[in-house]
Amino acid sequence: MRMKESVMTVARRLEAGEVTSEALLLSYVSRIKEINGASCFAHLNIDGAIEAARASDERRREGKALGILEGVPFAAEDRFCTEQMPTQCNSALLEGYFPPYTADAVARLTDAGAVLIGKLRTRGFLSGEQPMEGEPSVCRAVREGLIPFALAADTGGELLRAESRDVAVIKPANGCISRLGMIASAPSLDGVAIVARTAEDCACVLNLFQEGSVPDRPVRITVGWNGADADALCKRLERRGLDVACTSVELPTQAVTAYRILCAVEGASELARYDGVRFGKCAEIGENAWERAANTRAAYFSYGEKKRILLGTALLTGEYREKCDQTARRWRAEIGRQMHALTERSLLVLPKSTLSSVCGALAELPMASALGDVTVIGACGSERQMLRVLGWLNREGACENG
Repeated sequence: MRMKESVMTVARRLEAGEVTSEALLLSYVSRIKEINGASCFAHLNIDGAIEAARASDERRREGKALGILEGVPFAAEDRFCTEQMPTQCNSALLEGYFPPYTADAVARLTDAGAVLIGKLRTRGFLSGEQPMEGEPSVCRAVREGLIPFALAADTGGELLRAESRDVAVIKPANGCISRLGMIASAPSLDGVAIVARTAEDCACVLNLFQEGSVPDRPVRITVGWNGADADALCKRLERRGLDVACTSVELPTQAVTAYRILCAVEGASELARYDGVRFGKCAEIGENAWERAANTRAAYFSYGEKKRILLGTALLTGEYREKCDQTARRWRAEIGRQMHALTERSLLVLPKSTLSSVCGALAELPMASALGDVTVIGACGSERQMLRVLGWLNREGACENG
C-alpha cells in the first residue's frame, strides 16, 4: 500500500475501487505501528475505525457514497470532544474523561463518510504559549504519512509557523468551522485548522465546511518584504497573470506582547471552570466544595497550567487590569483595523514568523501556509483563493527545484 498520499489521491483510489476503505485503514494502522507513530497519538480507535470503514465500503457497494471524503481516514487533536473515546487535552485533570457528545467539526467529517482513526497529542490548555518546542504531533503525523489529513486546534498560528515543510495548514476565519465541542485554550484566539499534505488537500477538506460557492474576484497579491527572495516570488506569481506588488509591510511589534497578555488572561479564565465538580478528576480531601476544588487543582494541574492561572489572574487584578489587559485589548483593536485595511483588497504574503501569525490571529483573519517559508493572510471568505495561490507557488517551486 502506498503511503504519503494526498487526500485527493486516496479519494480517487477509493472511488475507482482500487482499494477498500477497510484495507486502506489497516495499511495506515500498520504504518503507525511500524514507525512508532503511536507516539503522535493520545488514543487510537482501531476497532471503531474498522467498523466505520466497513460501513463506508457497504455504502459504496450500494452506490450511496456520502461524498468525496467517503472512506478517507483522518485524525483529530485531543482537544476535540469525541463520544466513545477519551478526551484528555494533555491534562491530568481530564484523564479518563469521556465526553457525552462529539465536536461539530469532527461530526461534520464523519457524517460525510470520513473515518476517524484516533486522537493526536496536543499541548492542550498551554496551546499558543511561546516558544513552542518541537514539531507538533499533528504535523508529524501528516508529514510521515500516518494519516492523509487531520483537524487541529490553533490558537496563535503556531501550526502555520511550525518547522514542518512537508505539510499544508489553513486556519480559516473564525466562524467558518464550528468550534463547538473544541476545548478552549484562549477562546477569542482559538480556531479549527486543517492540516494536510498539500494546499489542494486543505481546499478539498475545507469545501466540506464552506457550503455554497464563494465568487472569485481578481486576485491581487502584496508580497510584504523586499529582497531577492521577494523578487523571485513576485515573478512566479506574475507568470500566473496576477496583479502583484512587492513592498515592505511594517507589522505592529506590540502584537506579540498583546497576544501573550490576552492568551494568559483568557487561559486563566478557561481553567477556572475545572474544579473537579462537573467533569474531570476530583480530590476527595476537603471539608467543603472550595477546599476540594483547590485540592483538585493543586493535585492535577501541571506546573505550566498553574503558572498560566497565576499570571492571567494577576493581569486582571487591580492596577494591572488597566495597564496590561485593557491596554492589550486596545492594541488588539488597532492591530485588527490595520490588518483588515491591508487585506481588504489584497492577499498578504509574508515570511513565516511569530509576528505575522500573531497579527493574523489577533485580527481573526484566515491564514495559510504550505511547504515553504511564507504565510498568506487574507480577508474573511478568501480562504480558497489563498490556497489556490499557495498551490501555484508550491508547484512552480517544485519545478524550479526539480
